[in-house]
Amino acid sequence: LMQLAAHHSMPIAVAIGETSKDWAEMGHKHKGTPYWWQPDVTFVDIGATMIVFPPFKAEEHARGFLRTNYEAVPVTKWM
Repeated sequence: LMQLAAHHSMPIAVAIGETSKDWAEMGHKHKGTPYWWQPDVTFVDIGATMIVFPPFKAEEHARGFLRTNYEAVPVTKWM
C-alpha cells in the first residue's frame, strides 16, 4: 500500500484500532477511506467506494515495482 500511495501521490495515514469496534468508530469519525471489504456493511452508510489502481502487472511486481494493483485472490470456504 505504501508504494501505491507514494507512486500515485496519495496522502495516507495509518491507524490501528485495538478492537473491531475501535476500527469501525475511526472509520466513521475521521475523513478518509477506511480499509474495508465487501460484503461487510460497516461503512455502507458513509458511501465508501473502492480505490482502483492500474491493472496488475506481474513483471513489475516481480521487480519490486508495486505501482499496479495486487493480483486478485479468490476467497474460498474450506469447511
